[in-house]
Amino acid sequence: MLDRWTLDTGTWSVVTDGTKVLKNTSITAEARGFASSALYANAFVSGNIKLLTNTGYASLMGRYTDSNNFYMLRLDKVAGKLAISKKQNGVVTDLASYPLTININQWYRMELQMIGNQLKGYLNGEEKLSATDNAPLPAGKVGVRAYTASFEVDNLFVEAR
Repeated sequence: MLDRWTLDTGTWSVVTDGTKVLKNTSITAEARGFASSALYANAFVSGNIKLLTNTGYASLMGRYTDSNNFYMLRLDKVAGKLAISKKQNGVVTDLASYPLTININQWYRMELQMIGNQLKGYLNGEEKLSATDNAPLPAGKVGVRAYTASFEVDNLFVEAR
């Protein structure tokens, strides 16, 4: 399972939670993992994410070029929201957000669509967010990220558009 992953930061393992899933247990900092080395500009990335702690957030990432430049669809337990965010030059900005009560130990199907400067966020198959970024980030990797949260990820899927 891990042969297709680059686990950049965090404390990762493969565990069984119904099926085999990728789990991060580090809650003291950022955890990042990439699904492949391919670079995508126009893409659709989806996956099941389960937060295991009441702290921080977990997210799908797209157009990742380095730790300071990428997009993410963020499931934020602390702020109580789903957000499309952009991290550029180390600064995180929400491009769109949707208020959401997030339950720990519950699977959420998340989908981030990036086509040109248009971004869309889906939760459990329903579009919840859309944003236009007039200075879009270029192509990059896709993956998952958490900040001060333990989480699991399963069924990560990428489709170039």
